[in-house]
Amino acid sequence: QFTPTLVNSGGVAVDAYTAAVGAYVRVGARVHCHGYIIANGISNLGSGNAILLGGFPFDNVAVTNGHAALSITYASNMNITAGHSCGGFLGPNSTNATVQLWDSAVGTTNMTFGELSADGGFMFSISYNAV
Repeated sequence: QFTPTLVNSGGVAVDAYTAAVGAYVRVGARVHCHGYIIANGISNLGSGNAILLGGFPFDNVAVTNGHAALSITYASNMNITAGHSCGGFLGPNSTNATVQLWDSAVGTTNMTFGELSADGGFMFSISYNAV
């Protein structure tokens, strides 16, 4: 088990969660994680700050362009346009995944806390190689 967190790009974390549950299995260097997280108030984080999903149990490998894809399979109480979807990536040498929104003609942009909303949340999964 691990406890996922939501942090803004300045390093400030959500104070409270309605749900923050994560599970993982490590087989050799490969880590498989999934979880469910719902914020319980985000007023202290700034609506324009990017969302980082953190708390993963091990750092991702420190390999140039060694990103791992974050899958968001369910979301509720979001403040996004219908038809947009969420995803993200875990960068090299990190335990914080950047949450992205498919809202641009050329790809994704950083999802912000204003797009999450005060009681927004999602289910996620990711597989990556640990340090």
